[in-house]
Amino acid sequence: MGYSSIFVPDLPGWGCSSRPTFRGQQVGHAVEFFLTPLVTWLDSLSLAQFTLCGHSLGAYLAHEYTSRHPARVRRLILASPAAITRHTPVSLAAWFSFTPQRFMTHGGLLAHIFFAMRYPTDPAYNVLGMRELTLFVNSVAHQSGDAAAAKMLRFCRVGPTRWQAECVRPLLERVARLECPVDLITGDNDALVHVEAVRTLHKALVAVGNEARLNVISGADHSPHICAPDRFAKAIMRGMEPAIAGAKAVASPSRLIKA
Repeated sequence: MGYSSIFVPDLPGWGCSSRPTFRGQQVGHAVEFFLTPLVTWLDSLSLAQFTLCGHSLGAYLAHEYTSRHPARVRRLILASPAAITRHTPVSLAAWFSFTPQRFMTHGGLLAHIFFAMRYPTDPAYNVLGMRELTLFVNSVAHQSGDAAAAKMLRFCRVGPTRWQAECVRPLLERVARLECPVDLITGDNDALVHVEAVRTLHKALVAVGNEARLNVISGADHSPHICAPDRFAKAIMRGMEPAIAGAKAVASPSRLIKA
């Protein structure tokens, strides 16, 4: 794609990170829990500019990083961005608040049976032992990234037996004019972040003067890079074309960071 280096870090508390313990109490603490190590790591690379790609919560944080450090990001790619709107279905808020990690830690055999039934059985999700890796990282006892993410949600009682949920710090309310082009990539079969929410985010980005492009991958779910890797790669390539041309014109190496 014309890039000399590709870096793919795990966010603190997810994947193969060291899973530091989260001790914060507010949504601001949660954002800094994820963002501060990313900023420190990026500074250590001494990159003048790079393309930044984030998935789900990583996309939310990639947008936050770009708004704080606009001169460093040449192109921003938001894949299945999470926490777009303030309104959040109670079922999804409960899923992210009472996380699979906590259930896996304390649920014993029942939790493992639930995992086997709930986790996708599609072959694409089983490459290189991905199910085993997910089971392992979801079974770590102490609270880390899962607890930090839960601070981004809030439950409110609206009746004797009725509750509603909201995202405390929605991405849609933080949209600003950025200095780089923005590409949004999402699947039209995403049950966690509905495609219409991503369309709304795209319109908001354009409305404040951003050069933004939306790529909807038909049949893809919340992880289009896993279930539709070829089409996801093509969407990335379409977004890279202007950046590649610019990089070649100035004869400087470019970098891709995916959070």
